[in-house]
Amino acid sequence: MADRIRRPKEFEEFMNKLCKKGESSTQIFDTLKDCMVFCAALGAKNDRKEAINESSEPIMLHLFSGEYDKAFINALAISDTNDARIIESSREDERIKIFEEFACGGLHILRSELGDLDLEIEKQMVSLISKEQQGKSIIDDISSF
Repeated sequence: MADRIRRPKEFEEFMNKLCKKGESSTQIFDTLKDCMVFCAALGAKNDRKEAINESSEPIMLHLFSGEYDKAFINALAISDTNDARIIESSREDERIKIFEEFACGGLHILRSELGDLDLEIEKQMVSLISKEQQGKSIIDDISSF
């Protein structure tokens, strides 16, 4: 059973910039884990999964124990496979792989949208989120089974 979630090495610097507050960067996410969760959601919304060819330092799985993290990973796996049995403990590695691939796909989208992370990153993030939600309401999200 996996005890870590891999991060794509090709996005290591990009993710660090998104999670680091400083003169040359703006902190968008509190942690690398939060960045991965957001990107997995973005990847899933756009039906974009990408294999991780080379892994950077992985994130310990126990850090994904927040109120919604594991539920999100489970829901993502069920949605992707249309198989509720994927939440069986024996299939944890499969769920993690699905999450990693959607996160990698979302990282591709996010980097494409944000480019080199210029000084207007907050505005770019708001624009991206608005674009992703365009024409949808929370009622649509809840009722679109």
